[in-house]
Amino acid sequence: MEKVVLMTGIKRVGREIAGNLLSRGYTLSVVYRSSEKEVEELRKEAEGSGLGFLSLKADLMEEGEWERVVEETFNRFGRLDAFIHLASPYRRTP
Repeated sequence: MEKVVLMTGIKRVGREIAGNLLSRGYTLSVVYRSSEKEVEELRKEAEGSGLGFLSLKADLMEEGEWERVVEETFNRFGRLDAFIHLASPYRRTP
């Protein structure tokens, strides 16, 4: 069985890391708030490789959301091998 990684923050650097994990055969559970485009790209990559993929829209600042995403990951894949937390605010400067 593939290793299961739960990831937050899949824009920019996180997107590259997620793509690399998929290319190495990892199953991904990704948490996002507004990165629908990146989620769809990753979903297509995972499906094309026959890998497991779960996307969970969540605001991790809300009470109970951490528990929910971990529980949904366990419910889908039965395990969790690694966690990568990259979610952060991004403010573009001129």
